[in-house]
Amino acid sequence: MTADYPESRRDESVAESLHGHQIVDPYRWLEDADAAETKDWVGRQNAFTQSVLAQYAEREWFQQAMTAILRRPRAGVPVQKCGWFFVGRNDGTKAQDVVYVADSLAALLEGGRVLIDPNTLSEGGTDSLGTFTVSPDGRYFAYGINESGSDWTTFRLLEVATGAEVDDVVTEAKFSEATWLPDSSAYLYSHYPASGRSEGTETKVLGGGQLKLHKIGTLQADDQLILSFPDNPRMFVSPTVSDDDRYVVVQLNEGTDAATRLWLYPIGFDGLGEPIKVVDEFADEIGFVRMAGDRLILRTNRDAPRGRLVSSDFDGVFTDVIPEAADTLSSVYATSAGLATLYLVDAQPELRLHDLDGGNARSVPLAGGGLVDVTAGAKYDELFIGLSSSTEPTLSYVVSASGRRHPAAALVGACRAGVRVARDHGDPGCGARP
Repeated sequence: MTADYPESRRDESVAESLHGHQIVDPYRWLEDADAAETKDWVGRQNAFTQSVLAQYAEREWFQQAMTAILRRPRAGVPVQKCGWFFVGRNDGTKAQDVVYVADSLAALLEGGRVLIDPNTLSEGGTDSLGTFTVSPDGRYFAYGINESGSDWTTFRLLEVATGAEVDDVVTEAKFSEATWLPDSSAYLYSHYPASGRSEGTETKVLGGGQLKLHKIGTLQADDQLILSFPDNPRMFVSPTVSDDDRYVVVQLNEGTDAATRLWLYPIGFDGLGEPIKVVDEFADEIGFVRMAGDRLILRTNRDAPRGRLVSSDFDGVFTDVIPEAADTLSSVYATSAGLATLYLVDAQPELRLHDLDGGNARSVPLAGGGLVDVTAGAKYDELFIGLSSSTEPTLSYVVSASGRRHPAAALVGACRAGVRVARDHGDPGCGARP
């Protein structure tokens, strides 16, 4: 098969001197995604690609096979938040999963009700649902809309109990979710003011973000600036409210580098206090897990390339909770009973449940495919674990945080909604599909 490829203009006049070498960049003109010439080039490339693919006799069969696979009904991994249970479901015909909610797991297994259908967010279906969080009092559902496939986020609110829209909008956010303060009056977010286009075609270097506090019912223009690094545009700020509601834990990273600085902002009646700089140098990967009294539980690779779990005082002095093991520590989750760790053992995930001090480890078999997601929380008694494989859709299992197994009687209802209940031998015991 011969092909007459579309012409791609070379501009040899674009050159830079880098480290003593003259580097020609003949295709830099393509970086302007909105230019007429770029759009014409993309159109010609697409037309040529389609003309070549149309010559393959197997294409129709392949399209039918893939369509049948993609249109298979499916369900995501449930998550418990502030008195509510949520799950994403898709009957196989929608571009985006629909979010369902209920006030109990049993009600969710029976179906629940639609809280938000992301397919209706825009006329052309180009806007998508990014993150969502729930206010601690269970009243508000704060969801981020990503416009036209970009990273730019607009935060909006719904009343969880009724699904009613709340007249409160925050724009020009990026790389963040709405992180609620304990009294549900306000949330933190990362703001990038007037930095780019919502369509995602802006190619300018992104400036530094600002950590801001938005009070519900007030104008975004009145939001409080908590933290910014105007001299370091590569700084990323990730806030988390500690499970004891005493601190905003801020993790700082430069670009995609995993090395982390860790600051604590005490939460008071009149706002946030001055930061306590627990770790204030970029040296190791550090992730906040939960509080244990006046100590922080952290996951780190400091002196442990396979990862370990430590407790830390406010001066950044680490003490082992779960030392580095022969297997790689992939993730750590807080639970009502203590901690849940996820290890990679011979290329297979293994979930272990621990007391808060790291002891009394119990292994939970995860037979059934690759790990899709784990949802857990320090205030919840259950973990949801999603598993999938190349031949099986995602199935979610619910496990007691203390290691207790649910009774077999719960299996029938659980399987109907795509949630299986773990049993002692790891066999879910039912063959229903979501």
